[in-house]
Amino acid sequence: MDAHSEQDELDKLKAWWKTYGNSLIAGVVLGVAILVGGKYWTQHQNSQREEASALYEDMLTAARERKGDQLATLAGRLQKEYARTPYAGMGALLAARTHFDAGNAEAARQQLDWAVQNARHEPTVHVARLRLARLHAAGGRLDAALALIPAKDLGGFETEYHELKGDLLLAQGKHQEARLAYRQAIRQQRDLGPHRQVLRMKLADLGDST
Repeated sequence: MDAHSEQDELDKLKAWWKTYGNSLIAGVVLGVAILVGGKYWTQHQNSQREEASALYEDMLTAARERKGDQLATLAGRLQKEYARTPYAGMGALLAARTHFDAGNAEAARQQLDWAVQNARHEPTVHVARLRLARLHAAGGRLDAALALIPAKDLGGFETEYHELKGDLLLAQGKHQEARLAYRQAIRQQRDLGPHRQVLRMKLADLGDST
């Protein structure tokens, strides 16, 4: 290649760099930032889960030692600082059970409602829904309890939801609808355990020997 050709190539390179160089550098910087940011976010999430897990273990200890005030404080920390982890919802369930056992149904309701609205683990949400509905039913709030039963996406809790629906309809005096709900609960049950007999007894009490 002669000197003239080399100069042409150099001029072309300079022109290309002038046009695209800044974009190239920005792309490289962005790529590095994404990699570093992704690594940081992963580390942050892992750290959050570990810290939340430790708090939940402290809650279990407080529950065993019947330290209700300490348990409530820990549940509040989980919900405020670690709401995006599954431990926050689990902590709400544990706090609700502790409040209920202590005779504080309203505090239990608040914890269950938080779990229904905010828990990130779907099974936790379903368990909270079922318990909150039972709590509403115990307080005579049957319509509020029925409103908590999803129309679809029962998340593997089909039997529990249909049985609950049957109990609530029965409490409202809707015997035929209760029968249908109990039958559906039996159809959805995955095993032949003793609970099937409980469901059959509920049907029998309604004059259904199916």
